[in-house]
Amino acid sequence: MSRSMTFASRFTTLSCAVLLLLSTAACNQTSHPREPQASLAASAATAPSKAYTLGPGDRLRIKVFNEQELSGEFDVDSVGKINMPLVGEIPVAKLTIAEVTNSIVDKLNTGYLRDPKVSIDVINYRPFFILGEVLKPGNYPFTNGMTAVNAVAVAGGYTYRADKEGLTVVRAGDQTKTEYHIDETGSVFPGDVVRVPERFF
Repeated sequence: MSRSMTFASRFTTLSCAVLLLLSTAACNQTSHPREPQASLAASAATAPSKAYTLGPGDRLRIKVFNEQELSGEFDVDSVGKINMPLVGEIPVAKLTIAEVTNSIVDKLNTGYLRDPKVSIDVINYRPFFILGEVLKPGNYPFTNGMTAVNAVAVAGGYTYRADKEGLTVVRAGDQTKTEYHIDETGSVFPGDVVRVPERFF
């Protein structure tokens, strides 16, 4: 066998090995769907307090017109309830502000007040979570208008192994726990779980 044939044979074997390695690495990367464009547009345009559903860790300011003793600030507890004077425990988890307002009005109408007027504001949102290749993974307070890059900054920035193009998010309340791919400008909401994966190269 000539030297040229031996060299060609070795080169072919090496090329196949490199291609196999690249293919394996590519297969190991999990593919994540992107959120529907309509959903993303709505998320970017809507403040959390509008269509936001409440959950443990939120803090509410509730005002009952002309009833100072019933008004105040209330924390949503670990099982998704608040505890108001006279009214008692009120389930609020996975409900919007409008739904909770109606629930309180209905309860106050039942023998407590006549035609009560109630307003509710979220004064502290529950935290978001960020995991993976950031310097300080964990949960952090949410602020309005937060994006993925803001979330990374709050967590101390990327590690040198971070795949900045592979960011994913699991939306709060998503029972399927679907991980959606987002870019650095993607919106982050209270209770979301942002993940920064490790890059392969």
